[in-house]
Amino acid sequence: MTPASTRRLAAITLLATLGLTFAACTGAGSDSASSDGDAGVAAAPEADRLDAPADGFDSNTFSTVSDAANAEKQAPEERSVISTSAITLRGDDVQGIRDDVADIVAAHGGTIADERSASSKGSLRTSRLVIRVPGSDFEATLDELKKAGKVDSFTTKAEDVTTQVIDTRVRVAAQVRSIKRITELLDQAQSIRTIMAIEAQLTRRQAALDSLQAQQAWLADQTTQATISVEINRTDVPVVEEEKDRGFLTGLSAGWSGLKTFVLGSLTVLGAVLPFAVLIAVLGIPAWFVLRRFVRRPEVSEAP
Repeated sequence: MTPASTRRLAAITLLATLGLTFAACTGAGSDSASSDGDAGVAAAPEADRLDAPADGFDSNTFSTVSDAANAEKQAPEERSVISTSAITLRGDDVQGIRDDVADIVAAHGGTIADERSASSKGSLRTSRLVIRVPGSDFEATLDELKKAGKVDSFTTKAEDVTTQVIDTRVRVAAQVRSIKRITELLDQAQSIRTIMAIEAQLTRRQAALDSLQAQQAWLADQTTQATISVEINRTDVPVVEEEKDRGFLTGLSAGWSGLKTFVLGSLTVLGAVLPFAVLIAVLGIPAWFVLRRFVRRPEVSEAP
């Protein structure tokens, strides 16, 4: 073989060797990637299991509750209003007006929640009532009350609490779901530490739920029942001045009261002066004896 042929043969052999080596490396890389991918797929469930909270807490629980709350807030809602009113009536017959008010309240399905009355000379002088009527009959009840007597004053107020009602209802629902979830976790807990932590959470959430339910009940009562304060006064009620008592017993009572005032005043003055008197006695008496001992009178000389 000529030298040129030998060089060509060596070059072909070298290229073939490089080609085979490259193909082998490519196949090995593909197999390695494939095996790594299979290992990653197999390890994923295990990683998910290890990454999950030890006690079974799921972060999606609270997001689910939040989504439900937002959906409920976006739903159409009937307006919830707290209606209150105060009316003052005047008339010659307070008892008659009071009875008319009671009839009006009964006709609209209401109740008298509180009543206070004052009498003078055997007849009612004034009467104050707090009545509760269904919110749907609020305006009609007021219209009839205005006709029961002469109206001296009248005020009314309507407070829209729709947002507060919705918010409270949503928070109650969220707390109920949360407590149910925590109760399930408590049944699944095994370690004492986990049980104590879950019970602490359950206690706090139950207290929050009780508070929310009380607020919800108050809102339901105030929005379904309107409150009206009714004051009934008698027309031309003379102001009777109390007659001053006279006689021996009155004088004795006045003298006794004056004596008590004098004694109390004297004791007060004595109590204020006593500390200074004690201080003067403690310091003044020894000083007087010392001065008496060292200060002598000058001797008088005898006459020659």
